[in-house]
Amino acid sequence: MLEIVHIPLEYTVTFTDYDGTVLKTEVVVKGKDATAPVIPTKEGYTQTAPAWDKDGKNITADTEINAVYTINEY
Repeated sequence: MLEIVHIPLEYTVTFTDYDGTVLKTEVVVKGKDATAPVIPTKEGYTQTAPAWDKDGKNITADTEINAVYTINEY
């Protein structure tokens, strides 16, 4: 008898800082959620809510998620 094995599709989610620095890379099964890391503080910038440009939910393709900052004005 032939046994069918289901292999879930997996995608890479990359979390990056505003300057392109990779903060975290995570492999996520199709349809599942990625877990964002803590965004590091940057001198002269404030984290903007939401802290990421995408929510990282229901991943269905390789995805890059970027930290969102606002430059401080003095």
